[in-house]
Amino acid sequence: MNKRLLATFLVSLILSYLFIPPTPQIHGKPILKPRKYHGPIPRRSFTFSVGFLGGADNVDMWAHLDGLVPATFERFLFTEDFSSGVQLDLTYTVKMHPQFAFRVKGGAGFLSSQSKGKTAAFASPSDTISTLVDFTREFDVTLLSVEASGIYYFQDASVDEFQVYLGGGFSMYFPIADFDETVVSAATGASFRDLVADVSDTDTTPGVHGILGFLYHIRNSLAFNVEARAQLAQSKFVITAPTASAGVQPLSFDVDYTGFTLSLGVSTFF
Repeated sequence: MNKRLLATFLVSLILSYLFIPPTPQIHGKPILKPRKYHGPIPRRSFTFSVGFLGGADNVDMWAHLDGLVPATFERFLFTEDFSSGVQLDLTYTVKMHPQFAFRVKGGAGFLSSQSKGKTAAFASPSDTISTLVDFTREFDVTLLSVEASGIYYFQDASVDEFQVYLGGGFSMYFPIADFDETVVSAATGASFRDLVADVSDTDTTPGVHGILGFLYHIRNSLAFNVEARAQLAQSKFVITAPTASAGVQPLSFDVDYTGFTLSLGVSTFF
C-alpha cells in the first residue's frame, strides 16, 4: 500500500469517526466512582509543538532532470528527495464540552532536497564542443499551513489526567518553493551557465488531515502533548528546463506534500 492510499485511509477513518453519530448504548452504573485528579480544566489552551514531517516527495521533477544526464555520467549522479523536515506548530483550542473541542493551528514545515553530479554541456548554443561540468541542484520548500479541526477526547480531563483524542478537518497550505542550480567547469572550477533556470514561487492549495494525539495534564494549566497527524495535499511548481524532443521550455511538476507528522508539545490552559 503506497503512502497516498495509507494516508487517505487514515484520514477517512478519523473523519468518519468524528462525523458519523455513534450507536447508542446503555451502560450500567460504574462500579468505581471516578477519582478527580484536577477538577475543572480551563476551556481554552495554546499548544506549541515541534516535530518531524515525513512522506513529502518531488519525484516527478527529479525523475525528469535526472533523466537528462547521459548514461556515461549516471555513475556520478546523486539525488536525495525530501527527507524528514522540521515542523513547528502553534495551536489554539476551545472546548465546547469536556470531550469536544474546536481548534485552529498555524504551522511551518521545512523541506529540502538536492541532486548533484557531472554532465556534458555547451557554454553557449553556438558551441560545437561540450564541456565537462559539475552541477548541484537544490529544491527547498517552506510549507506554511493554516487548519481547522474538530477534536473528540475519549476521557474527561477533570476525571483523568491522561487523555487520548482523535480529530480531523481541512487545511490550507502555502508552499514557498525555491529551485537553485550551481554549475562549474569540472576542469577549472570556473562558473558555467545554468542548465536549468533558477526560480522561486508560491502557491495556495487545500488539503485534509486526520489527528491522533495524547495529552498528559500535570496540573490544570499545563499539559504535555504527543500528536501524530496524516495529511493530504499537493501543489504545482514550474521550471524552465530542457526536454528530450522540444528543447528548453516551461515544465509543470506535481510536488506531493502527502505525509505524516509526529510532534511533541506543551499546552497551557487558561
